[in-house]
Amino acid sequence: MTQSLERFAARRRYGLTATLSRSDALEAMIPALMGRVLIGITRREQVLVRVHRWENGGEKPAQPHEVLERMQACPRRRAMLARLCLGRARQGRRPMVLSSRLELLEHMEEALASAGVAVGRLYGNRRDAKAELDASHVVLASFQMASEGVDLPSRDCLVLAMPCTHHGLVEQVVGRVTRGSTAERAALVDDVADDWKRAAASARRRLYASKGWQVEEGGEATALAP
Repeated sequence: MTQSLERFAARRRYGLTATLSRSDALEAMIPALMGRVLIGITRREQVLVRVHRWENGGEKPAQPHEVLERMQACPRRRAMLARLCLGRARQGRRPMVLSSRLELLEHMEEALASAGVAVGRLYGNRRDAKAELDASHVVLASFQMASEGVDLPSRDCLVLAMPCTHHGLVEQVVGRVTRGSTAERAALVDDVADDWKRAAASARRRLYASKGWQVEEGGEATALAP
């Protein structure tokens, strides 16, 4: 983006962004390239957040990457996520499942497909056409792809299958399911709050409160555990 703007000879430049907060910590580059913010618009979305507390069990690994690996590979946790998605689809919701670990998404694809659920893919080198994504009951996506301008108004439910702490990124991905939200049918966010990642879960709760979103304790995670 920087190289393109440097080659674009213009007296004035105008840009649009959903959020000035960036997960790559390059917030300072935006005003440096485009100048000061002229107009800010806030839209109050109708969002219901269900927090599902999950006890990971066992001894927590010392290394952060080992924590995430153990979390995504846990059979009980994987089964809970699959059943949660199945339940949402049967309720008429159109979930998008987000994960930073591709192995988890691959497992979810197999589990949901074996249950007869049409799955759309937006992760790794798997990127289905928009028509296929719109027709799918469940879309599986990486945080990276979901934050890159994806427009899927057919989605009205978000499942945060792996922890995320960055406010800007969480706000961006929640925005993927709020296009058609109304007071009668709010967008739904299923937030899996892992015991091993309490700080990340607390950070997300602060964001939800700052946005004025309704937060409820879900309970499905415990109920759906095999």
